[in-house]
Parts: sequence; C-alpha cells; structure tokens
Amino acid sequence: MDSLALVAGTGGDGEPVVEIKDVDQLAVTTLIWDQLGFTEVINDCVPADDQVAISPGLAVKALVLNTLGGRDPLYRVAQSYAFAPLEAVLGPGVTLDNLNDAALARHLDRLFEAGSEGVFNALSLRVIDRENVNVDEIHADTTSRLVFGEYVNEEAGAISIRPGHSKDKRPDLDQVMIGLGVTPDGLPVTAQMLSGNSSDKTWHGGMLDVVTKRLHVKDGKRLHYVGDSAVITQENLRIAKQHNIDVTGRLPRTVKVCDEVVRAAIEETTDWEELGAFGAERDAAKYMGRLVRREVLGDEVWLGVYRSAEVDKRVRHSVTHRREKQMAQATKDARKAVRQEYACAPDAQAALTEFRRAHRDELLRVLGQVHEETVALPRRPGRPRRGAASPTKLKYRLEISIAPDEEATSRAMLEESCFVVLTTRAQVSGPREILADYKRQSVVETRFPFLKDPSWAEVYFIKQPHRLEALGYVVLIALLLWCVWERRVRRNLALSGEEPLRDTTGYKKTRPTATVCRHVMKGIKLYRLLDHGQQGPWRLAAPLTVEQQRLFRFSGMAPAHPWLTSSSKLPILVPGG
Repeated sequence: MDSLALVAGTGGDGEPVVEIKDVDQLAVTTLIWDQLGFTEVINDCVPADDQVAISPGLAVKALVLNTLGGRDPLYRVAQSYAFAPLEAVLGPGVTLDNLNDAALARHLDRLFEAGSEGVFNALSLRVIDRENVNVDEIHADTTSRLVFGEYVNEEAGAISIRPGHSKDKRPDLDQVMIGLGVTPDGLPVTAQMLSGNSSDKTWHGGMLDVVTKRLHVKDGKRLHYVGDSAVITQENLRIAKQHNIDVTGRLPRTVKVCDEVVRAAIEETTDWEELGAFGAERDAAKYMGRLVRREVLGDEVWLGVYRSAEVDKRVRHSVTHRREKQMAQATKDARKAVRQEYACAPDAQAALTEFRRAHRDELLRVLGQVHEETVALPRRPGRPRRGAASPTKLKYRLEISIAPDEEATSRAMLEESCFVVLTTRAQVSGPREILADYKRQSVVETRFPFLKDPSWAEVYFIKQPHRLEALGYVVLIALLLWCVWERRVRRNLALSGEEPLRDTTGYKKTRPTATVCRHVMKGIKLYRLLDHGQQGPWRLAAPLTVEQQRLFRFSGMAPAHPWLTSSSKLPILVPGG
C-alpha cells in the first residue's frame, strides 16, 4: 500500500487484461493474521452492524493492515487500499466502498461497546496458545501519546483526553496514556488505553490485580512481574503478594532504606561482586553488585545494590554541574554576608551559624570565623581634654571561605552511580540474576516507538473519545501482529542455523526487527488476469528474491499457498518456532 504498481495491457478486443499491484509486507502480515484466526476471534467478540457490509473482524483487519502499511486516517483508508490487491489481502467480495470512513467509524463504535480491551485480550490469548508463548515473566510500563484536536465533552465509560505527566515533555498538550505488558522477547500480551492524567503507580496496582486472570496463569504458578520504580509501593506489593506474583523493580530513592543500603555498600569496599557487562556492545557498561536482605515497606525482600565499574559521564556531569550551582549561590551569599557589620560577637556568631546551615551542601567546604575590629569614632565637638584617648568601638564582621570538597564530590558521584533493585522472589542466585531480570525491562521500551511514531499523527484525528480509544486498541492489535512476525522470524532464523538475514543495504541481521523485515519485503507484486469479466487468482508477478524466500520461511508461511506457486518450493519451519 506504499506505492502504485498497476499495469493493464490489452492486445485487442476481448484479449485478457493483466492487473499488477503492490503487496510488499502485506504478503506476510495478512497471512499471519489469517493463520492466527484473528478475524474469527473479533467476530466472536464484537456484534455485527447491520448497516455495514463487512464483518467487524474484516473491518479491524483492514484498519490494522492499513496501520502497518499506510498509517492513514479513517477518511483515507479506502484510498490506500486502491493500490493493493484488495481481495487477496482482505478476502473475496470486499470492495473499496465497504471501507469508507463512515463504515469503519461504525465498527469502532461496535468495538468500543463490546469492550476494546477484552477484544485485545482475546487476541493475545490466541497468540499465546498458537505461538507457544511462555508468560512466566511480564515486563510492564506506560507511555504517553499526544492527541491533537478539541475534545469538549466527557463520555461515560471512555478514557479522558487531557494533559497529564507527559513523557513527551509537552505537559501543555492533551494526551492519552498507554499501558503495556510484554514477554521477555517483546511480545505484547496485555495492554490498556488510559486517560491522559493516569498514574503509573495506580496502573501497576490495577494490572497486578488482574494480570494472572487475564493471562490464564494456572493456580500455584508464580508470575514474575518486572516494572520500573513506580511498581514499588506498599499497596502494589500487597496486591502482588495476594495474587501470588513476584515483583522486581527499581527501589525509589524516596524510600529511606534505599540511601541506607547504598551508603552501607559504599563503606564496604570488599563485598562487591564483579558482574561484567549486560549488553553485546563494545562500550556496554560493566557493573559491580552486592546482595542484601532487608525489610522494605513491611516485607523481607532481596535488594541488589549496583554501581558501574566506572563513573558514567552523565553522572560525572550531573554532580559537577550541581556543585557549580551550589558554589555560585554560596559565593553570592558570602559576598553579601561579609559586608554586614555586627554590634556584638554573639550576633556575628549567630549569623555565621545560619550561613553554614543554609549552605551545608555536601559538595562544598564552608569555612568561616568572626573577625573583631576596632574602629575610631568621630570626635565630639570642642577641644578634647589633654591626654584623653580617641573614642573607639568594636565591630564584628564575618570571614568566609568557600571551596569545592573533592572528597565529597567523588563520594557523591559514587552514590549517584549506585542504584537498588528490589525483588520479592524467595530464591535468587546472586546480584547478577536480579540485575539481569531488571535489565530485560528495556524490552517494553522498544515497543513504544511503534506507538509514538510521529508519522501517525493523522491516525488520531477522531472527534469522539470513545472512537479514539477503540482506534488506540486497533493500533495495539497492529503492534501485536507486528511483534508476532518479528518473534517468528527471530526464533526460526536462530533454529535454522543459517547465516543472518541480509537487509536491503546488505548488512547481516542476526536478530532482525519487523521493520527490517518490512524493508526486505519491499517490491513484492501480485498479478491476476481479467478475461471476459472473469477474474483469475492472484499470483506472484515475479519470483521472490533469495532473502524474501528465506523471510517467508522464517515467517512460517506454507509453500503451497497460492501466492507462492510461481516461485520454487520452499522448505518451512514450524510457525512460531
């Protein structure tokens, strides 16, 4: 759907017409959709609309594939499919008239009424079952998505579109929030569209309360839930304990015990374990860690205390910048303080004490003393008596010196390089295991760019909040399909033992992303013959390239599919690995 490739040739009256259209990555994504039976699942969950010719499942399929291909708003979906082999992608009998914006909007209404979140959950359960997905460990986090336009009226049951804590650094704009839970290999298995002012802490608590039921976790089996610092609250840990869930997350600095264990770890120089790096990059940070058992928020838990083997440049810059600000402010206040005169020593000493209290910054050394000075007073009018001493008085000033405290600065850099990860798991092998669990949390963040892509701005031009909420779940379903494709390719490529996949620039990819796969599939075209009003089946217009053939295999496509009959027979791995 990215470009037009339509060729019609006639050799004379009554001769066949050849129609050629682009299919690109739709050659795979539509087949994966059909393999998983998503259309049937949606039709079971969402009631049909009598005023729309196509089923809810086909309408959502059209929106999802449009999202993956063209990312057009509702009023341009039909136009985008004009350049694609419509019947091959969506099924026989579907026409462009069935994809007008009014029809798709009505299906969004039905999707919302049926419970958009429940539909996504049903699809994720289908993926878990068909793709043999292990859901023992879930990584969860939220992100924000800016929304443009005016939403004046609040709708009952729908999310609220309003400003909130903006992770896009735009607190002045309206937004919605998206909560996402993924497996360690990045497959989204639970998701929620949230109001723009939703709290991360509250969302984690709600997710912990329902996630075991939502994922059909068997009784007696412990789910491992990994989150950021927002998951570590007393209430969230209570909910997790109630539902037999182990929680791992970064301990917030606001919890008193965090600073205590960090300072104790720094004092103990011999009890650190070398953990090495957790990434394949050459410059990947190397860590040291130690394991302690402490009571936190009412429960005995394991705490992993970690620090980088070398102070990070970001930390060094942060501490140095903070010291410079403290130095500038203290110097400014000191210039003012030393000009002040005091009539007695106690007043001067009290002022010095107050200055030290106001600037007891850990990165500075503030030294001061009270200086006593005798000054001459003006003589009284008249002749002074012979031998009389000139009148004088004592006055008191402060002498203050300020200098950077290098030892304290080094210590602050060391403390800021440290962080603490909490886990409620009963048994851990050591600090490396806890940090490895937490480091995998980055996998959920790799899914956010898909949801926050700036080129999708027009997708969210919808007037009613309930439709925008339903469309948000359509985008989440698109992400689910996208990640199934990526997971299949990565797993099957690894199982095959073959050389890495080459992208369009020739670079080898041992773990290709779905975006790389999309680029490899670029240029695939289908053709069909139109002869005396009869339409032939769609076929490949040209054999697949070697990399496209491999990608079809790794995607779990059957070689007997009609689209592949014009190319050589291709061996196949089991769908989903």
